[in-house]
Amino acid sequence: MGDNFLKTNNNYFKNQLSKYLYFIRGIAIILVVIGHVIGYNLTYGMRQVYNSNLSVLGWFCDLINTFHMPTFFVVSGIAFAAFSKKDISYKKFFTSKFQKLLIPLLVWCPPYFILQSLSKSKSFSFIDIIDSIIYPYEIFWFIHVLIFATLFAFLYFKNLQSVNFYLIVSISLFTLSVLLNNDRIQDYLFWNIFYAFGVFATKYLLPIETFLVKNRNVLTQVLLPCLCVSIMVICAYFLPKDANIDYLRLINGTIGFIFLYLISIQLIGNLENSSRKPTTTLNRIIESCQYCGAASIAIYLFHGYFTGLSRAILLKVTGLPHPIAYFAILSLMGIIGPLVIYEALRTRSKLFLYSIGGAK
Repeated sequence: MGDNFLKTNNNYFKNQLSKYLYFIRGIAIILVVIGHVIGYNLTYGMRQVYNSNLSVLGWFCDLINTFHMPTFFVVSGIAFAAFSKKDISYKKFFTSKFQKLLIPLLVWCPPYFILQSLSKSKSFSFIDIIDSIIYPYEIFWFIHVLIFATLFAFLYFKNLQSVNFYLIVSISLFTLSVLLNNDRIQDYLFWNIFYAFGVFATKYLLPIETFLVKNRNVLTQVLLPCLCVSIMVICAYFLPKDANIDYLRLINGTIGFIFLYLISIQLIGNLENSSRKPTTTLNRIIESCQYCGAASIAIYLFHGYFTGLSRAILLKVTGLPHPIAYFAILSLMGIIGPLVIYEALRTRSKLFLYSIGGAK
């Protein structure tokens, strides 16, 4: 089964791939925090506070919104293909995914819902709290979709072998949901396409890395990444953001992952294969991004608490600060705050690790 995903048992490559994926996850989760700080429309985040689209910051937020969440699903698909056991029993699979995905949803969605309701002076009942778990509530939609995508992939590969057909089935099911005009099913199947693309792309990652490492030149190191960014910017400018089928995310989500994969090979793979010693500063940046990737679930679950508290304190103490100061302070607190909690508790509390799906 594994040969359908990675045509090699090269442990070195799997180790490198793990480093790349943590780095990409780290960049993606940082972009998620930044996007939530700025706000995706005038009713949310900085855009609401300043009642403005915020010029460059707003444009940057709109751009990253087209690829940061698709990147998470692509990376999750690759991790499933490269590292998950496909021949385990149903019981072991469901036990594993219950711990990694369902527990964080059950533990952290209710307090998030309660605090959000209280902050907005909205009344709620016990049934509302249960509903917030059952029906995707705000940031927890991601866990719902990830559970679905992982379950669908496991069931498929438990019974069938073809990775190509898996991608075709995933695209076909999304197309069918569009024709049936079922928005809820369509959302799940739309994001599942990125997960399926990650599974499909896994077998090509080693040849791509080998080619790029052996051919370090202006084309591979400068022009290809610049081309990816150019395509994303052009698509973000010309393609509609509210189309029935989100072509913008389909294109930019795929290109965005490719861009981050190219960058990860340059910063990690090329440096490790280079005779020159990487600078300490660059090493620290790479390691910090990888650490954010390792703690991405903690940052995702808790960043809203820290940005919300920082916002309340900042506005009370300083009034309305300069937008750049507001952006910098809240973004840093949204990243550093959860990391402090993660670092303080991950080695001291098995219960905490279990609650975020990190227990083994």
